[in-house]
Amino acid sequence: MTVGYVDVGTLKSVLVTHGRISHKNLSKRLTKERNNQERKAEEHADIQQNAVRLNDTTNTIKTSICWQQAEYQPLNLYPEIPLNRNQNPTRRPTPEE
Repeated sequence: MTVGYVDVGTLKSVLVTHGRISHKNLSKRLTKERNNQERKAEEHADIQQNAVRLNDTTNTIKTSICWQQAEYQPLNLYPEIPLNRNQNPTRRPTPEE
């Protein structure tokens, strides 16, 4: 389905109530659906434009993040503070740390 296109036949079949086709506010519903699709497409384009990842083939910045390939690296900012079994610090850092 392309952006800004709503299949009128499908929409009419959805709007059928009690064996009758409801034409009330049909143009408003079509316009609302079209506007929602355009808004979602613009939001998706904005998100894709601001996301960063290196492209594997050209080593240039690609506009998406592949979260399945992301690896967690543990961060140890305060090595003097002991961690509990859930890897959470047991106390706050002191001002000297």
